[in-house]
Amino acid sequence: AVDEVEERGQRIARAGGESARFRQAARGVPQRLRPFARGARALDLACGEGLGAAQLLLWGAASVLGVDNSAEAVARARRTFAGLPGLSFVQADAHAFLDAGPGPFDLVTCVETVEHVPAPERLLRRLRARLAPGGVLLV
Repeated sequence: AVDEVEERGQRIARAGGESARFRQAARGVPQRLRPFARGARALDLACGEGLGAAQLLLWGAASVLGVDNSAEAVARARRTFAGLPGLSFVQADAHAFLDAGPGPFDLVTCVETVEHVPAPERLLRRLRARLAPGGVLLV
């Protein structure tokens, strides 16, 4: 398992190009999430180019699904992290995606997003509904 995590880390670092942008995004994912990521089925809503989602995978998430409204951001995420097992990306509106009933997820992140959507309270209710029992939601 340690070798697999190390290999994932090396592949993510290569995919991110060890760029300043990748390091900055990785720092943006709160370290306190690290223990919750291990073995989790994770959702990164409003994932942008997938850097935070990749960090969750590096921390040992079993699977991470990144969702973003921007087709361009999702396309870049797919190119950047192509071939990493357990990491996938979907282009969709947050409300429409959550209405489709995905999950449950052990860990849901939705960072720098709630303040930008119409009806944020509706989004928060939907996010909570997609959590597995005992799951963690970071907004």
